[in-house]
Amino acid sequence: MGVGINTDPAWKYTIRVIEKISIINGKECLMLVDKRLCTCKKELDRNLKILKEVYPNHSLQIKERKNNKWQVIEYSV
Repeated sequence: MGVGINTDPAWKYTIRVIEKISIINGKECLMLVDKRLCTCKKELDRNLKILKEVYPNHSLQIKERKNNKWQVIEYSV
């Protein structure tokens, strides 16, 4: 194992890129387009900037891990 490699990282944030898709019967369905896991706020901000450029018209859901439970901290449409 190399120096600085963390095989079991403690993820602090997750970003989900979500797209609404209309199914044949007319009901809306959500589809996960991309997902990023981040270990710190700096990494979260960097990935968020990239994802907003790559997926400009998609919804973003950001979750933060506190006390080993994931909580939604932001949801943008």
